[in-house]
Amino acid sequence: MKHNKQMNAFEERFSEEIDHIIAVTGPSGVSAGKAGQESLWTASIPLIAWKEKDLIKTENIRLCWLTDEEGLREKQAQLHKESIMTLQVRKGEGEFMLVSLVDTDTQDEEL
Repeated sequence: MKHNKQMNAFEERFSEEIDHIIAVTGPSGVSAGKAGQESLWTASIPLIAWKEKDLIKTENIRLCWLTDEEGLREKQAQLHKESIMTLQVRKGEGEFMLVSLVDTDTQDEEL
């Protein structure tokens, strides 16, 4: 029950629409934290640039998701600093919610 409440509050920060992007991760890797009595980790990795529909944006934005201990370790092994990846995301204010990790080794000359 606690998971659902935390998930719903988290997901309300983002649009319903799912976008496909190609993104460049920043110089630091995955970080995570828990507040108070939360049962899930709020994990994130910085993005320094991303491309959507052939339009490149270079502002810093946070890619974040909720996860348990096992999921956190899995994403820490998959998401590396200073790499290019293809993602499905939902957009929020100054942050993206990770919906799906499509490819962790994307090649993109422009990025």
